[in-house]
Amino acid sequence: RFPQPLEPAIEARQHIADLHAVAGAPSARLAALGELVQREAAAPAAERSERTRYLAAKASLEIAAPVLEDYRRIALKAPLKKHLDSKKRQLELAVAAYTRAADYGVAEVTTAATYQIAEIYRHFGQALLESERPGSLTSEEAEQYVLLLEEQAFPFEEQAIGTGQPGTLAGQSRQAGDDLRHQRRGAIAGDPDDRHAATVGAGKQVIDDRLADRARLADRGLQMHQQARTRIHLDDV
Repeated sequence: RFPQPLEPAIEARQHIADLHAVAGAPSARLAALGELVQREAAAPAAERSERTRYLAAKASLEIAAPVLEDYRRIALKAPLKKHLDSKKRQLELAVAAYTRAADYGVAEVTTAATYQIAEIYRHFGQALLESERPGSLTSEEAEQYVLLLEEQAFPFEEQAIGTGQPGTLAGQSRQAGDDLRHQRRGAIAGDPDDRHAATVGAGKQVIDDRLADRARLADRGLQMHQQARTRIHLDDV
């Protein structure tokens, strides 16, 4: 059973995490923050407070940062299909991590998390446009290939704008923040695990809708048929 009362225990865990930061031990700090989040989430609702929720929200936001870094490190290079699948999976993990942070309903954390979700979508669209080109295409095929990439990248740019204009503080929490809050309202009075599942599910649905219905990159292998019956398979790139 966790130390009682909860709030001093959470404060102590935060203090330990801060000591790791001063000592230059980022991995130990993240581990301490992870334990903080777990302890706060597992505590009975009656023992949780605005302070414990605030600290857990801030910790969740910090924990999400390395997940975002892993996502951004995946370059879309040949073979494109393989790296595209990897980047898609990491995108889902990154959005889910920031969704968990936003789920606490702490205004400053929701704003920051929403901004990062918008940046994740923007980055995915940009990565598509800057992806490595196959060297075996004719000039006509290369031109159509670029047009196809632009078509597939546009929904992600659109999603980034809808979620919150990158670099514009006033717009960071509009669309995605509203979506997340709508999902939370229905479960806000329930069990913490239920609230978490509802919010993560909402974030996962956004990803699935965009990737499956709009991008269609991984599932279809980004195939293109030209009028001259020439076919480009990015699976083979």
